[in-house]
Amino acid sequence: MEEFSISPAAVLRVLQEPDEEGAANFGRLYAQKRIGHQTIRVIYNLGRDEAVVIPVMLRRREGGRP
Repeated sequence: MEEFSISPAAVLRVLQEPDEEGAANFGRLYAQKRIGHQTIRVIYNLGRDEAVVIPVMLRRREGGRP
């Protein structure tokens, strides 16, 4: 998050109101949302009562992998 200057509030917004979500590698899930001119993708695992965020990244291109 620090590397891309993504705030915790933006990550929470992506998780709560994703434009797209689905399965990622290794049994993980992803949520993605366009905020302003950036598309933010959050990879996470579901815990008992929480989402455990693995990486957060900016999508540099549409379609395909980040």
